Amino acid sequence: MPCANILNVNKVLIGVKVFFALFLGATCKGEVISSTRLKVTEVVFFMPKLETSYPGLISQFGPANLRFLERVDIVVDKEGAVEGLMVVYTPSDGFRRRVFLKGIEGWMIKEARGGQFGWDVLIRVVTTDEIGSLEEGRR
Repeated sequence: MPCANILNVNKVLIGVKVFFALFLGATCKGEVISSTRLKVTEVVFFMPKLETSYPGLISQFGPANLRFLERVDIVVDKEGAVEGLMVVYTPSDGFRRRVFLKGIEGWMIKEARGGQFGWDVLIRVVTTDEIGSLEEGRR
């Protein structure tokens, strides 16, 4: 009978671990660390060569398609290391796209100066938990 008691104790311990994992996971709060609106003339994401071939994926927003870009979220983990970028844009087909770019090599944002043409884009630094809690139309 001692084996049966050990099995019951293990089941209880597993149950407690699962409860705490779910409880702690549910209490994690996403955070927008900083947010700003910039008037930009060009936004380019430098990605590995093989990843630019997806249909409908825009990695360069210039004068012709800059108006499609709505938001760029720079996603960081708890230690502040960049995990990737969440790019939100709506091309001329009308379907909003939220694309998470991981393993990106860099990005360039050209800010408009003086009377130069530019488009307002929201640029945010957010935590990974914030990306997980995005709701359509709310953020």
